[in-house]
Amino acid sequence: MIKIICLLVALPGCSDKATNVERAVDYRLPVDTVIVEKEPDTIMKQTAVPYIPLPLIPQEDSTKVFDVVEQMPQFPGGSGKLQEYIEQNMHYPAKAKAANLQGRVIIAFIVEKDGSISHVKVVKSVDPLLDEEALRIVKSMPKWHPGKQTYLPVRVKIFLPVTFQL
Repeated sequence: MIKIICLLVALPGCSDKATNVERAVDYRLPVDTVIVEKEPDTIMKQTAVPYIPLPLIPQEDSTKVFDVVEQMPQFPGGSGKLQEYIEQNMHYPAKAKAANLQGRVIIAFIVEKDGSISHVKVVKSVDPLLDEEALRIVKSMPKWHPGKQTYLPVRVKIFLPVTFQL
């Protein structure tokens, strides 16, 4: 006969005995399990089974790209620093200046789990000269702080307007 004994730390707020209502908790505690074997007319033998942590939530498909998450990705320093970065690194193409080209190019990209930028593309074009410069700026950005869903970093799609104005 094998008995399994679980040694748990009490979870505060799991249930309210006065109202007999169970409450959900959003954390897990390690559980140490001891297997007790008792054979007829012998001494009990205990075997410790190590705790193996499980992920807090079921693992999502690691290739899934989110549009909106609980904590959106952020450029280091925030949106003000992002605007400053774009202004400091923009090199208005000479041909575009001569042709008096202006407008807003919309760039889409993915902020990866490690904060790197990938899959950069133009979703709203103004002119190929301005599009190329907007792509160059976004591709040269430093790593972002990644987006998070249930406390885990995830891939998030971002749309960034880059305005060209003379």
